[in-house]
Amino acid sequence: MKTYSTIHTLNNRGNVFLEVMENTLNLNSNQMYTEINLMLEDIKNILSYKDIEYNNLRSILTPNVKKKELALIFDTTFSNLYGYDIFKKLSKLLIKITKCAILAGDCIGNPPPKVTMTKSSKLYNKEFRPSDYFFVVYITNLTINMVDALHHGLDLYKPYIGYIDTTHSSQFKSYLSIILCQEFLKYENTIIHNDEVDIFWPVEEFGYITKGITSYLYDIFLVYKIEAPVFFENDVKFALNSINSTQLSLNNLKVCLSRDKLEYIKKKNIGGLNKAGLTEITKEELEVLIKSKISLNYIYNLEYQKENNLLKFSIVVEMPTKNKDNNVRFLVGLKHHLGSESLEIVTFF
Repeated sequence: MKTYSTIHTLNNRGNVFLEVMENTLNLNSNQMYTEINLMLEDIKNILSYKDIEYNNLRSILTPNVKKKELALIFDTTFSNLYGYDIFKKLSKLLIKITKCAILAGDCIGNPPPKVTMTKSSKLYNKEFRPSDYFFVVYITNLTINMVDALHHGLDLYKPYIGYIDTTHSSQFKSYLSIILCQEFLKYENTIIHNDEVDIFWPVEEFGYITKGITSYLYDIFLVYKIEAPVFFENDVKFALNSINSTQLSLNNLKVCLSRDKLEYIKKKNIGGLNKAGLTEITKEELEVLIKSKISLNYIYNLEYQKENNLLKFSIVVEMPTKNKDNNVRFLVGLKHHLGSESLEIVTFF
């Protein structure tokens, strides 16, 4: 099996290209492995030609457990061109945010139960139910200071209602993962977008450079997936197929952890483990805990190491805190030696 580059993320959740290709051409898993990785080489070459290195996009395409995500909520009744007006207001505020993904869309379909706006929002402690009159802009990879700057920068903007912290899992976050579409990736002063989708943001007015990427490749490799329960099993299937030429089911593998690794994890991540009440967790308990979480997660940072004949990838795991406050999030690195029946925990941060 040929060695290819690490794949930050693979999107088959809102994109059926790989599924249609597999079924229409009647391709087996070995052929799909080859095709996916040839497409990866294509998009890396396209990005490089446009002076963008694929490896530099990792922090934009994968969840960062140390950063924040938020949903900005706007009233759409103020203008028939509300999208453009909102985007123009935000374009200036995004200048100081160097790397992020931007998703947006109207609240449609069946909304989740009522949610409470974040403390600093205008509707704090007021019940809020999404409706067709609200427009959402979702931004990733933010520090607390960036969140504050966005909120206060919009505070006098009449259509702005407030924001909801979507860093942690919730029904509302799952709802957004279905209804929102990616607008673009922002990498420093560059806007990276699908070349078949018009950019309605007046970004060039604020000094941004726009670079369009071939549509089907962009949709597979350059879309940020808002974390949610895995509704589409094929997403994980094709992600694994991108680093392995044979069918692999994570559910059939036993999660393993060495005692030395457990002690290292406890030493290096004492703060997070303490918040989650896991400081006294045993090797066996952590193995069972991670096993229970694997099938509920998308997988990221996909890599095949030919020299060691192993697969590596990571998942994001959320645990409730002892004081029932916001969940604590961990990035868990896993590896699987091909031919074995185990999945080994290698990092836990």
